[in-house]
Amino acid sequence: MSKKNSSIYQCIYKLSITVSAILILLLLVSCEDPDENLHLTVTDPRCGKVYQHLEVEPETIFVLRYRHSVSGSLVKGSFLINNHKEIEPLTTEYRSFGPGLPLDHWENYSIEDGLITVYHDDEPREKIRLWVSSYTEETLIVNEQEIPLYQPDISHLLLEINVVPNN
Repeated sequence: MSKKNSSIYQCIYKLSITVSAILILLLLVSCEDPDENLHLTVTDPRCGKVYQHLEVEPETIFVLRYRHSVSGSLVKGSFLINNHKEIEPLTTEYRSFGPGLPLDHWENYSIEDGLITVYHDDEPREKIRLWVSSYTEETLIVNEQEIPLYQPDISHLLLEINVVPNN
């Protein structure tokens, strides 16, 4: 074998090793653990204070429940934590009409025993921001655990709910 052919084979060998290493690295970086534990966090976005840090899994459904400030009736919104660590709105349930309740999705709803359920097809989102107060009694329900988000001693509080990886 000539010196020229030997150099070509060495270059090809080095190139194939480099390309293989890059492909393996890309594969490792792009693979997400489908069973990765996540946390649903509730924070004050203005100061960063963490109020809740709850372990959840992808495909967990959680509910935000509150008392409508005008009608006084309970409203429930259900959300799915998808595999992309996003929050997908699923449904809104209520018994009486009131300002601010969804009316633009009437093509996809049901009424059963007086309970109106609106089914959403909104885009997933990274976070939910909401004002909470003891008057409207916002409550987070995750894995059958009810967690009041309002503070009795604070009249109004801005909170943010998002999904973060388990660190």
